[in-house]
Amino acid sequence: MKRVERHVTMKQVARQAGVGIATVSRVLNNSARVEPATLKRVQRVIRRLGYRPNVQGRRLVKQAAEMVCFVLSNRHFVNPFHGGILWGAERALSNAGRDVVFTSLEYSPHTPPRQLALPRILSQRGIVDGVILSGTLHQNLLRLMEEWRIPCVLFGNNIMGGSERGRMRPCDAVYYDDSVARQLTALLIGLGHRAIWFAGDARMPWFRRRLQLYRAAMRERGLSPLEFTEPSGDQERDYGLGYGERAMEHVLASGRPVTAVFAGNDGIAYGIWKVLQRRGIRVPDDISLVGFDDVQEARLIEPPLTTARVPTEEIGRQCAGLLLSKLEARGAPLPSRMVPTELVQRASCAPPGEVTGGRWQVTGRK
Repeated sequence: MKRVERHVTMKQVARQAGVGIATVSRVLNNSARVEPATLKRVQRVIRRLGYRPNVQGRRLVKQAAEMVCFVLSNRHFVNPFHGGILWGAERALSNAGRDVVFTSLEYSPHTPPRQLALPRILSQRGIVDGVILSGTLHQNLLRLMEEWRIPCVLFGNNIMGGSERGRMRPCDAVYYDDSVARQLTALLIGLGHRAIWFAGDARMPWFRRRLQLYRAAMRERGLSPLEFTEPSGDQERDYGLGYGERAMEHVLASGRPVTAVFAGNDGIAYGIWKVLQRRGIRVPDDISLVGFDDVQEARLIEPPLTTARVPTEEIGRQCAGLLLSKLEARGAPLPSRMVPTELVQRASCAPPGEVTGGRWQVTGRK
């Protein structure tokens, strides 16, 4: 005869643990309203009986999917920066009893909002309770999410279009503080550098803000900014290694002085470093180098890279916390949050050489 599998019920767990069904429910929902001794006793019974909650039934009762979607928009899967945000968000939401599903989304900023081809998990109601939007965020997607009244939280530094923080109201978003870019520039100036270049695609708002802070710090000391801000190519969607190599080749070929380079992010810094290595130009003996983000490349470069530490996992945790608060507020707009950053000084910076004046030719020789 075929064996019929019997499912353990919440009522059986309650009976064997000597508690009510409501107490078992509170344990399963991570409620703080359960005494520690009772919590341990119920958990032991759950493990011994092999009880598995009926998730679909619970979601029907609560009228909630208990699931959040993390969307990576117009970026390669998964670059280290946004991977850190995803990790932080997933940990925080998991601790709050929410499942997280990841999806990527490629779309043109010129597509009318209602013509955007969204994944089914977003386009159909009830699959997820809310959304965290990261990657490069264009106004048409933000308008569609607002029109559909999907509770969502934005990674605010990467909003494109409109003002520096996008056309949407300055709420429901988590930002990190870019002002450390000015400190990085001041560090190089304080070491005695005057021929300091900036490298980063100025069309992108995160690079544009760093460029503006770099310019302000240079002009404050009476120095002329030196910039490579050309648009990135189709193969440089993450604005990293390839862009950095192209930027440094341009700087060396320009014949203009260079004693230090401020790379718009650590990926760009890594590309710059590779070109300097090929040319026999030493960091920091010949050219000092700083980056931004403090991702893995910053520690792979030899010497290790001076950079700005952006706490990506904390950004993810803050996105998760803001979304949970938004769900409790039934979608009402909430104040945005700002995550601090810090300057991390390593060995890639030094005072400029006293003899050469920092003028390099295309061959890499002084």
